[in-house]
Amino acid sequence: YLTVDGGTSVLAFNNMAVGQYYAIGVDMRDPYWVYGGLQDNGGWGIPSNSRDNAGILNDHVTVTNGGDGFHMQVDPTDWRTLYTTTHVGYFGRQNMETREHVFITPTPQTTVNFSDYYDPDFDEDQTNYSINPQERWLWGDIPNRTINGSILPAQFRWNWNSPLVLSPTNPRTIYVGSSHLFKSVDQGDTWLIVSPDLTKNDPDTRNSTHSGGLTKDATGAENYNTIYTIDESPVNSAVVWVGTDDGYVQITRNGGTSWANVTDNIPGIADDLWVSRVEASHFDAATAYVTLDGHWVDDTAPYAFKTTNFGESWTDVSGDLPRENPGCTIHTIVEDSRNPNLLFVGTEFGVYVTVDGGTRWSRFMNGLPPVAVHDLVIHPRDADLVAGTHGRSIWIADDISPLQQLSEEVMISEVHLFEGRVGTKWLDFSKGRIQSFFKFRGPNPPRGAPIDFYLRSAHDSVRIDVADPISGRIRTMWAEGQPGLNRVLWDMRFLPNDQETEEHRALLARVHDTIYQSVRTTRRDDILEQMRKDLLAIQRYPDLYPDAEYPGMNDARTLLLDHLDHIADALEAAESFHQLFSVREQLLAYSQLVGDQAFFGFYGEELTAIEAPAGRYRVTLTVDGTGYAGTVSVRDDPLKALR
Repeated sequence: YLTVDGGTSVLAFNNMAVGQYYAIGVDMRDPYWVYGGLQDNGGWGIPSNSRDNAGILNDHVTVTNGGDGFHMQVDPTDWRTLYTTTHVGYFGRQNMETREHVFITPTPQTTVNFSDYYDPDFDEDQTNYSINPQERWLWGDIPNRTINGSILPAQFRWNWNSPLVLSPTNPRTIYVGSSHLFKSVDQGDTWLIVSPDLTKNDPDTRNSTHSGGLTKDATGAENYNTIYTIDESPVNSAVVWVGTDDGYVQITRNGGTSWANVTDNIPGIADDLWVSRVEASHFDAATAYVTLDGHWVDDTAPYAFKTTNFGESWTDVSGDLPRENPGCTIHTIVEDSRNPNLLFVGTEFGVYVTVDGGTRWSRFMNGLPPVAVHDLVIHPRDADLVAGTHGRSIWIADDISPLQQLSEEVMISEVHLFEGRVGTKWLDFSKGRIQSFFKFRGPNPPRGAPIDFYLRSAHDSVRIDVADPISGRIRTMWAEGQPGLNRVLWDMRFLPNDQETEEHRALLARVHDTIYQSVRTTRRDDILEQMRKDLLAIQRYPDLYPDAEYPGMNDARTLLLDHLDHIADALEAAESFHQLFSVREQLLAYSQLVGDQAFFGFYGEELTAIEAPAGRYRVTLTVDGTGYAGTVSVRDDPLKALR
């Protein structure tokens, strides 16, 4: 904020992306939306592509709920169903179309087996919070069910950032974690407790009432001995992993009937680390990843491990991630769903990627500032990598499909042409100039169809031909080839062919000759004088007289004929339809001499690029005289299918 009158009024700088996201989720709309919870700023939803030429604006954002925002997930089969979280384990479900919402936090009444787990003799007082957290911080228009900041007895403890995850095998099934794991198979209307207390349940640290010393500071952020991360195996829904803030990694292989604590099988870790993320593999039910975070105790080393036998043993996959101060604390890890060797980690200072399963890591920033990345999501359809940062809002790496296709075989080849993502001819929903300069403008994804290829070594010139097998049109592009991954964006247009270009040149030559004769013979000195003034004032041909010595400045006819001579030279030298367009624009300035015939095809139609219709096109990549064949696809905006 800025004030120039001592605080009487303030100016908000809403053009800075400085949001502190805890967790993010994506829906399956097309284009998809990203949802996330922010520190002290509720839950937000924002499109990944606004269809607005101005970019992604504040106007496109929707605020879904209040409070501190945390985990947000969307039903992959119905974008209208959004699950959201606020601090200390309060959860809600919202219809994003009607904005109807309901609290779904587990209560003794909605938890069908609550009596099986409730211990009336549990020796602990209820946490006495200093800020009275409650469900109504999500939405204040429905009755609150909390009692002095809690909704369950003290036996059930909730993290400040309580996890909420959707089952990858059944979109109606969701999990939330307190000190016990809760599971719902009806979108949160009712719950089952499916675990005992999975934490250390340490009496010395499980109640945060007296945290803060002389000044009480019990907001919920101080809660401990809680579940922090949950993941169900996409391969086998009976396999569920849980990680806690007091360092335990737990697994059930039978849907919660029994649990195994596999923490001691992880080599070389201290007992005061948080489990920052558990990630079940997309390829094998026995495989999972776990990351641990020790920055709470000034340990900033990267901890990342992999198991292939349900946690009986673990392999260090932190590889060559930085260990020296300031280290590389890992907040999250994500395994790609198409390539088991492709992993990403979100760290305190950005994102790293490995394509060999964790032996060698590389910084994966591509414009991302050095910032804490608390959550990563790979969009399951579009293959975008979405990062929720704690300080610089949401960032998206568009289309990581070349990395998904990268293999050892590809990397030892000299050249490889990847299968590309479909290019979309997005409609234009621009709103015009209705937004001030003090609001955010984020870029939309680059327009065009990507053509991705791998080069083992650098090449000064690489040729890319896109051919339409129906019309016979060919678009040729050139690029400098860098070692590694390369991307060229085809704008989904074909240029006019040689015959069309020469026919248009001949038409403009006839137009020029007619205008030239009119300037020579007309008796309308008033029109010539006005055109002379227009030419000198508007500078339709800016570099025509660089020395500013206009010939016959007082003679309109001489000046205009000289200008037409320059136009004739430009017409003869034109090599592209863009240059012919410039010539046509200059000739249009003489329309007063042409009269009404200017409205009846005198100038012909403008020569433009030809938009490629939806379909598949042949791609030929030529490197050092050798051609490599592939395809690229184009589709219409999916909104057109709704007409």
